[in-house]
Amino acid sequence: MSAPLVEFNPSTPRLWGVNAVVSGYAAGYETRDNVGTLSIKSVRSGGGVYTTPIGDHRLEPGRFLVLDEGRRYTLRTDTHQYSRTFAVFFRPGFAPMVRSEMMDVDPEGRRLPDRRLRFDACERLESFAPEVQVALDRLYRSAVVERDDAMAVEGDFIDLVASLTDYAAGAQVERARLSCARAAVREEVHFRLNRARDFLVESSGAVVRLADAARVAAMSPSHFHMLFSEAYGQTPHQFLTRLRVRQAVARLRTSEEPLWSIALSVGFASEAHMWRLVRRETGVAPGQLRRFQKIGQEPAG
Repeated sequence: MSAPLVEFNPSTPRLWGVNAVVSGYAAGYETRDNVGTLSIKSVRSGGGVYTTPIGDHRLEPGRFLVLDEGRRYTLRTDTHQYSRTFAVFFRPGFAPMVRSEMMDVDPEGRRLPDRRLRFDACERLESFAPEVQVALDRLYRSAVVERDDAMAVEGDFIDLVASLTDYAAGAQVERARLSCARAAVREEVHFRLNRARDFLVESSGAVVRLADAARVAAMSPSHFHMLFSEAYGQTPHQFLTRLRVRQAVARLRTSEEPLWSIALSVGFASEAHMWRLVRRETGVAPGQLRRFQKIGQEPAG
């Protein structure tokens, strides 16, 4: 077993004094009963499971997990392969400060009432937040790969908080869309919908029934379908289809696998099924995506 490599400000997550990143490369690594600042968890290769009081979150490349300040968690990386983890820790007060400067001044420069932005609404596996993912990738390059100077890294922290603020605000809007009368009920329903959403993300490569996802949310299939559509603005089937398309597109751009193999591995019934849906969602056929990637171009539109 290889211990994880702490690559930037190794003591700061424990001291809670400054922003920090921690990146490790290990197989079968486990760390138990941690409590941290507001943080973003991700893996660059391999996989791992973050366990919090609400359950397990399976992370793979392209997904991330936001944990609010004070959240207790355990990490277990895969035992059968080496995994590269990448966690970002924000010092206490840093996110509210950035948010205040972003959002609490009106166009005339007058200070608006401060409202604490909660991040508990977005404790879920996320793969549909490109702004956060781009900012997270940029910070990984500057802090871990290129080891830029402190000013460059701090700027990337600010950009990441800005994107995360928009993302967390969107999760709270999801709660507000729910037709439940009481705020406490909306929070509980959104919590259960997020668990079912995680189930869809983790099960995207398999055959998934509406009843299976509804069972995770402890709802009837019809009630789950209605509330999921209210909160996220798309049906469970549309969410799952778009997730599979994103996974297929990523594989098409980074591998030479046959189209039929990619189609089956991401959950499509056949190559023709993938071809039709990728073309419908992106406007470009799978084979064209691969050709554009080879010549270093992006399709128009």
